[in-house]
Amino acid sequence: RPDQPNGDPENLKYGIRARISEDSGATWSDEIFVYDAGGTDDGCWEPQTIELPSGEIHCYFANEYDYPGSNDQNISLCRSTDGGRTWSGREIVSYRKGHRDGMPVAIYMEDTREIIVAIEDNGWHTSRMQPSIIRTSDNWASGTVLAGSANREYALAEELDAVDNAAAPYICRAKTGEIILSYQGTEDRD
Repeated sequence: RPDQPNGDPENLKYGIRARISEDSGATWSDEIFVYDAGGTDDGCWEPQTIELPSGEIHCYFANEYDYPGSNDQNISLCRSTDGGRTWSGREIVSYRKGHRDGMPVAIYMEDTREIIVAIEDNGWHTSRMQPSIIRTSDNWASGTVLAGSANREYALAEELDAVDNAAAPYICRAKTGEIILSYQGTEDRD
C-alpha cells in the first residue's frame, strides 16, 4: 500500500507481490511482481491464491484500478504456470457495473472440475455486501461473469434482509465433501 496519498506515482501504488519458500517457510525468495494498481483511490485488495491440478496458480483479487472516479470494483485474476515465479497480465473474471465485487476466495472442485469463487457483492436486493458465488467450468475462457450471468448466484439459500451486511466471505471444502461458506454478518446487530 502507498504510505502516503501523494508523491511519486510510480513508487506509491497499491500492488501485489509474492514470495516463494521451498523449505516449508524457513526462508523466502525476494519479492516477485504480480500486479500493480493505482496510487490513491484505485487500489487492489485481498489477494488469494489457489493451485489447479495442472499446476497453474491463480491469484484472485479485488481491483478498483479500471474505474477511476467511481466506486466500482471487479474481481481480477493473474496466472502463473511456473510455480509463481512469473505472472500473466490481469484479466477480469467478475464485474457488476455500478457495484463492488470484492474479497474473493476460490476453491477448485475436483469432482465437477469447476472453480468456484465466493465474493462479497452489493448488487442483489441491497446496497449492503452479501455473498455471491461466481463459477467457471472452462478456466474463465467464457469471459467475465457479469451481473445477469448464470455463473453468478446468490450464495445463501434464504436471502438476508436488505439491512444486513454479510461481508468478507470465506469458502472451503471439508474432507467429507461439504462446502462451507462463512462471512462477517450483522444479523440482529446494528
